[in-house]
Amino acid sequence: MRRMILTFMMIWLSPILVFAGWEHDEIGTRYENEEGAYKTGWHQDYDGQWYYLDANTGYVLTETITPDGYYVNNTGAWVAEGGDNQNVGEYDNKADFEVNAYSFGPSTYKEFGYTLPVTVYYNNNYASGGGRKITINEIGMSKEGALYVKYSMSEATYLYSLDVVIRYISEDGTYIDAENKIDSFCGREETTTTTSLMEYPKAALELQPVRADVFINERSTQ
Repeated sequence: MRRMILTFMMIWLSPILVFAGWEHDEIGTRYENEEGAYKTGWHQDYDGQWYYLDANTGYVLTETITPDGYYVNNTGAWVAEGGDNQNVGEYDNKADFEVNAYSFGPSTYKEFGYTLPVTVYYNNNYASGGGRKITINEIGMSKEGALYVKYSMSEATYLYSLDVVIRYISEDGTYIDAENKIDSFCGREETTTTTSLMEYPKAALELQPVRADVFINERSTQ
């Protein structure tokens, strides 16, 4: 009797995670996209500011006139006529806080060890597809000194998501962006939820930030 031996080979494909964002070195600042290439030309950041990245090196131009005739200041931000930084991506609200703690898991907080000034930029309402809406009711601080956001969702049985970018800024102006998401499930016609707004990654601890900016945006479709 012949025996048939079947050999199965299982190949485990480990996902490769690629992150886009700013890179800082002794020369200047560049923006690496999700494909691992450095972006060139105009780039609009999370704060709504426009920056010009050199066509040859990818570094942000500062205190100069861009090739297409626009002035950028010492941070690289485009300055509109009249002297004010051009903020195209304007938010409905800006709220300032003195934060003492950050989220470290469900209902768990850790202290910074000092007071961190934080500015939160957010809109009153966000679209979530199919006519659904997320409404920001309140940005505040918990008794632990950590930031929270209270928001309402319409339409039952639907997953809602907002993108949150936390920019930790050091004393010398360098910064890192920490990306987070607010995910919620609405089980009734309308639900109001409160959740922590700030986490504190290890890279931010090493940066020793002196302030932070938080941007709440609609869910990215990219």
